[in-house]
Amino acid sequence: MLDSNGSRAVAVFLAAAYVLSVASAAVAQDAPPVSAAPLGPIRLDPPKMLAPPARLQSDPDPSKEETSNSERNAAPPRRLNAQELSASMPSGETAVQIDSLKTIDPDTAGVLGDGEGGFGIDMWNGTPRGVVDVFLPNLPVSSASPAMRDLMHRLLLTIAAVPKGADEKNEGGLIELRTKLLADMGDFDGVNRLLDAVPGR
Repeated sequence: MLDSNGSRAVAVFLAAAYVLSVASAAVAQDAPPVSAAPLGPIRLDPPKMLAPPARLQSDPDPSKEETSNSERNAAPPRRLNAQELSASMPSGETAVQIDSLKTIDPDTAGVLGDGEGGFGIDMWNGTPRGVVDVFLPNLPVSSASPAMRDLMHRLLLTIAAVPKGADEKNEGGLIELRTKLLADMGDFDGVNRLLDAVPGR
């Protein structure tokens, strides 16, 4: 015995089949009868002469051919030199001037931004360069604490502006100190990443 769901599905299927059969019969009854073709002799007409096929391509236009030849024989455009280019500029317009870019301090280099675990571009904000030069070399690079090593790793690899009071003659000194501290920690992967980030290297 079928359950209720199975019975309902069968009933729907049978009803749909019945509706389709009735509709097909009605369409067949309404269709007009097909008349038989009249029997009789078939009339044969004499063969007709077909016109020759049209030419696929028309004869080339002489004027167009002369124009294409003149375009091919035309001299290539001449390049203007600097004097001719400046003379051709309208009065009142000045040439574009390119400002010289300032040299980027390599001490700002790093590989960790805010989204990579760094301490931010303003990490040294409010800290004089003299304080950094004194305390940074005293980092406990031989510490075995994972938390301490992680903090030092992030500190030395952070992209940060140079501390105020930096001596221009000592440019690059901070990047050298950070590289040395990473090497003392045994973080040679950090050393390579930091050196690869130095501009102009």
